[in-house]
Amino acid sequence: MPLANLVTLVDATGPNELNRFDRMRAITLDASLAEGVSLGRAIDALDKRAHEVLPAAACVDWDGVSRDYRRTGGGILLIGLAAKNGVLIVEFANQLRDRGQNFQEALVDAAVIRLRPILMTSASTTFGALPLLLATGAGAETREPIGIVIVFGVTVSAALTLFVVPALYAVVARRTRSPQYLARAIERLRRQEEPAAD
Repeated sequence: MPLANLVTLVDATGPNELNRFDRMRAITLDASLAEGVSLGRAIDALDKRAHEVLPAAACVDWDGVSRDYRRTGGGILLIGLAAKNGVLIVEFANQLRDRGQNFQEALVDAAVIRLRPILMTSASTTFGALPLLLATGAGAETREPIGIVIVFGVTVSAALTLFVVPALYAVVARRTRSPQYLARAIERLRRQEEPAAD
């Protein structure tokens, strides 16, 4: 039986290879930035246009410098800086409570004593990140989001740390005992049992 009875051959053009990205068939778009356009603005414009033109099933992802820009635009860095300041206040308040200070005095003293180190750390971090925020030239668009996150994030987090952390600590830890309370209680019991054992 001739093959022509079963199939119809049609000449057509097609790609030499099928590109894949993250194990999905992909079409890669390469572009250069126009004069005066930042990488962030270009990515936002492409995102908007892609959602208008592409079908809902299409997935848009980024690679190269654009991917780095999107990933560094977040605040992992900021979370670490903000958490450090909060830990300073809570840890110092716990130390003061372990020394015998009552809860309210320990909390106020911890906030007052740690005020200056928190302000100094936040100010030095903010001023150190200003070049990232104000930089121009090649690669500046990839450093700008980090600068924005650090400068504005650290400033806001320092203010919140000085007011919100003590307030939350006052609400959450008010009915707790000092961290070393159990250790001191066990030590007192040991001292009471020692003479009886002799």
